[in-house]
Amino acid sequence: MSVDKLQYGSSLYRQGLPQELIDSIVDQIPVDEQHTLRECTLVANSFYTRAHRRLFSTVILKSSRYTHHRQAFDPYGRFFQLVSRYPHDAALVTDLRLYDHSIPNSESWLASDEIIVPSILRLLPRLSSLSIHAFDTSLSRATLAAIRRIISTTALSSIHFHRVIFRHEPLSFGSLFASSTSLKNVSIHDGQIALGSTFGGAVTPNSLDIKMMPEAASGFVDCLLSSQCPFDLKALNSLTLSTTWMKNATIFNPLLGLVRDTLSELIIHTSNTSARPLQLGRIPRVKIYLTVHSEWPSMFFALAAMLAASESALEDVAISITGSGALVDVQHACVLDDVLRKVKRNVFIYVILSNPIHGNNKGVLENVEKTRRALKCLLPLTDATGTLKVDAGRMPIEL
Repeated sequence: MSVDKLQYGSSLYRQGLPQELIDSIVDQIPVDEQHTLRECTLVANSFYTRAHRRLFSTVILKSSRYTHHRQAFDPYGRFFQLVSRYPHDAALVTDLRLYDHSIPNSESWLASDEIIVPSILRLLPRLSSLSIHAFDTSLSRATLAAIRRIISTTALSSIHFHRVIFRHEPLSFGSLFASSTSLKNVSIHDGQIALGSTFGGAVTPNSLDIKMMPEAASGFVDCLLSSQCPFDLKALNSLTLSTTWMKNATIFNPLLGLVRDTLSELIIHTSNTSARPLQLGRIPRVKIYLTVHSEWPSMFFALAAMLAASESALEDVAISITGSGALVDVQHACVLDDVLRKVKRNVFIYVILSNPIHGNNKGVLENVEKTRRALKCLLPLTDATGTLKVDAGRMPIEL
């Protein structure tokens, strides 16, 4: 935010701008734009409270190469000092994201730290979301104990583990969820979980997000289906599954068989490397993110195989297809027609052609238009609302 914008904000304040509008302006600033939010606190008192709260709402701690007076900047230590001295600011933190980093004589900070991270977690009374990104390592016992405490005693509603290894020991993965009343969203990406015996089943999540290597995923699914399951899945509303190779998607079929009659939304990230059916049961909403890796099987045969096993008419289907123009072959698009005609409400198809024709802008546009024309036949002729979008580039997709 420039000096001119600060002066403009100050002039708005002098003109008596309603506080609700000021709050709305501050809320539009992304939480990762720390510099802008800090400058907002300097505009006027009417900006300070909202900007200060938003500045502390999401805290991201990761290693930094920044040095001051030849000393490395320690974000973990600095943040610990801040929340220790200013409990009011600590109470503003609702989303904490911890990133592992290497330290001398150890491969992992999170695996060796027994003091700082546990102390930080104890000082955040209103934490609602916790995300931990490790280096394929386990967490220290003190950190695991602190996580178990906040799950059982605070209003934590969402937890995400990325590349965290849970070993078979007293503080196992299942023991973290021995008691909880508020945790609703659980996400596990690229980790490993050793099955333990201390599983309470006290957590009833609304959403579960699983992304693991095939062997780890198979073991975790077996756990979820057993009496040792750490979760009560009877109220599961949304399930997200990620697997690089579609042939491994069937690993999750037993889990889908368990929740398919109560699940309201399935989100799956996969590829077209095979054509395997998924046990969709009566799941009304399905979102598929498909990356095209090869010419065969056709991406449309792969999609048809996934959707054909539905036991009732789908209400909403969203399909995102990403691949190079050479691999996105639309000649077999008609195989999806019968499946999509049965959709009751909405069909959304989004195709992103990544580098379809090297450096040829005219060819890119022609390829996009060709794909768009060919896919129009997929939009059902029923009462469902059909939406088709074809783009060139590598942009993030939100269905």
